[in-house]
Amino acid sequence: MKISILFLNLFLPLLLFSQSNGFSYSHFDSSYSIVKTAIQTSDNGYTIVVNGYSRIDNISRVTMIRLNKNGQFISSNIIKNDSISSYLLKLLKTEFGFLGVGGAINTVNNKNFLWLIKFDSSFNIIGEQFHETPTNVQTPSIDTDRDSNFIVGSFMFYRGSTPKLFGARINKQGNLTYLTYKYPTDTSAAAINASYPYTGFFDCLQAKKDSARYVLFDGDRVIDVDTNFNIIHTANIRGATGSDLLGLQPTVKRVNDSTYYMGGRYRLNLFFLKTNLKGEHLVFKQLGNSDTLQQQAYYNSIDTTSNGDIYIGGIFNRAFASGYPFIYDTSQFVLYKLNKSYNTIWSRKYGKNNIYDMHGLLATNDGGCLMYGLKYNYNPERTTEAYILKVDADGLITSETSIPLSITTTLLSPNPSYGGLVQTNLNKDVGETDLTFYDLAGRLVKVVHLTVPNQTFDVTDLPIGQYIFHVSDVHKRPLSMGKFVKL
Repeated sequence: MKISILFLNLFLPLLLFSQSNGFSYSHFDSSYSIVKTAIQTSDNGYTIVVNGYSRIDNISRVTMIRLNKNGQFISSNIIKNDSISSYLLKLLKTEFGFLGVGGAINTVNNKNFLWLIKFDSSFNIIGEQFHETPTNVQTPSIDTDRDSNFIVGSFMFYRGSTPKLFGARINKQGNLTYLTYKYPTDTSAAAINASYPYTGFFDCLQAKKDSARYVLFDGDRVIDVDTNFNIIHTANIRGATGSDLLGLQPTVKRVNDSTYYMGGRYRLNLFFLKTNLKGEHLVFKQLGNSDTLQQQAYYNSIDTTSNGDIYIGGIFNRAFASGYPFIYDTSQFVLYKLNKSYNTIWSRKYGKNNIYDMHGLLATNDGGCLMYGLKYNYNPERTTEAYILKVDADGLITSETSIPLSITTTLLSPNPSYGGLVQTNLNKDVGETDLTFYDLAGRLVKVVHLTVPNQTFDVTDLPIGQYIFHVSDVHKRPLSMGKFVKL
């Protein structure tokens, strides 16, 4: 089973509550904080999607994080819904702002949905759609076609049979216009195989721009299909590599309708491949030494800059199928930059003394690169944090962000409280902080400015109920958070 399926199963469910106002900063104490997608905004800043599970209230949420052009934290907000367990896989720019595409499970009846959420240019939510899908659709790939439609492609399983294709088309207004899948009433092998336009796994979908066609890649083959996902032709792309594993969960970047870049793992290292619809190896480069171990970024390992340079990213010293929590070893982000002639300009490693897993990268307007994934900390709590790293065109770090930034575990005592004075155990090294209380609808209800360790304050004014509190430093950066109950 592919690693994308493993990660998709690990990080469900994600509960969402649609809101345009509320937290100026929101985060959660997360067992799994997974940065799944990133997008550069018109102000050259970035918006990051983090899918994660909260250990505080045992629910999962999606968090939207805003960074400035240097990759430094600005703000974030949680998206949640009490009856929907959901995750976002991709943000797409649209004429109305942005479209989020992901999946959802209704926690009442356990039905599965393709989830479309519309944001305006300021990332306020302006609409949602839920379209029912089979329960076994795997992680989809998404691209934009020549008519600015968004094309979603994935595969699914039917009663343990060979995987079949799932496809959808969403117009530029963010509305579903086409969805293909079905469960056959005749369960014979012949009927099942005849009920789907495509049989097999694939990892990447690319939409053609000069014809109404799509191209699928699965690391072994390239598959040309029409707009209804019927196969036109296939080609083997292993070529000179023979039986060695090529393109294990690769990422594909369209150059033109007949030429594509592919980044993935070959043997123990990363590779770069320029190929065509015939599966020919126009350029093939293995990146890394024969005695190194490198794993490609799980979801998006390749991107190109405006001047044609190529970034390929992954994980140094990381086995592909390690369990979770991870093996007790260290790993690092690794990034290669190639020029238009496909020669390596530089390569760098980032991170130390912990496990770093890269999930994707984004070539930025300034010629640099934004990398995102997670960091697993070797501390007594074995915490996992969403991790974002911005570098310039020379690979030098301009900023790094971890969510949550757990500098201290701030507790309130007594908790629950009947009112009166409550004491904190704030770490004396943190300095002045703000303790901010929100109700469960995300509304700000109280702010306490903390200046000394073990400070006390009055909560008599808080109505009876449950609250989430955040602790942030003087620069508004998050330190920790927790749950407080007023009786």
